[in-house]
Amino acid sequence: MHNASEYDRGVVAGGVAERLDSHDVHLSKINGNIRDMAGEVHDLKVSTVESLANMTMQLQRLVDAAEASRREVLATAKALEQADQARRKATELVRDASDAKLAVSARYWQPWQRGLALLAGFATIVGLIVLAATKIAGS
Repeated sequence: MHNASEYDRGVVAGGVAERLDSHDVHLSKINGNIRDMAGEVHDLKVSTVESLANMTMQLQRLVDAAEASRREVLATAKALEQADQARRKATELVRDASDAKLAVSARYWQPWQRGLALLAGFATIVGLIVLAATKIAGS
């Protein structure tokens, strides 16, 4: 009976060894899958880092373009402001010149004004002569 119990133990041990072998195969497959997954995660990490680097460069380009656009807008606004100030100054100079011309013309008589004054003076002299002649003839 001693042999039977050793036999039984051998059968049990063989079954256990067989089960352990199948577990080893299963664990080996799991480890292989984990290694494959770790490689894929590493590849994904590298791809993600490269994508982030590209996105960072694109973002920097956008920031640079926005900054250049802002500078261009400021320069254009400054140029427009200067042009407006120059236009206003030119308008003021024209207005001042016009005012000065009016002031000069106010100091001097225009030709038509001179003509009227001459006619009025002539009419006054003729009137005085006629008045004097009438008084002399009436006395």
